Order: sequence, then structure tokens, then C-alpha cells
Amino acid sequence: MTHGQQRLAQGLTYAGALPLVLAALALTLGYVSPADATWLCMTYSAIILSFLSGIHWACFLFFAVQCPRNLLLTSNIVALLAWLSLLVRDSTCA
Repeated sequence: MTHGQQRLAQGLTYAGALPLVLAALALTLGYVSPADATWLCMTYSAIILSFLSGIHWACFLFFAVQCPRNLLLTSNIVALLAWLSLLVRDSTCA
């Protein structure tokens, strides 16, 4: 990886934390309620978990010989549980 690619990866990594930082800032400044800030953070976390599960899929598809077979199964379970957690949380708050 070149130095420019490393800097880009670092920048994107830090940018990935922006939604959580902005939710905390909006909560601190009183723009959103604690329940709304919690919902924003939970939703973004579910998105990140789904993204990471997709990376596991890609690893298995490109490196199937080196990857354990259960990687596809566990990545699906993690993504579905992340989204299910949003549904469970939403139904308990209604």
C-alpha cells in the first residue's frame, strides 16, 4: 500500500466515526433527545456491522481456500442480528 493510499485509508477511517461524533455533539447541544441520539448511534452501528459482514463475504469469495467455511454463515448471522436489534429496539419503544 502506498503512502497516499495509507493516508486515504486513515482519513476514511476517521470519517467513519463522524456520524457518532455528530450524534454526541447534537445531543450535547440539545438538538436531539437522548432517545433520538441512541437511535442514530444504534442505526449507524448496524450499518457498520453489515458492512463488516460484507467484507467477510468478500474475503471468503476471493480467498475461499484460506478462509474457514463458517465465515459465510457467521457473517450472515451477525448482519441479521444487527438489523434485528433495531427492530426489537423500535418495537419496545413504540
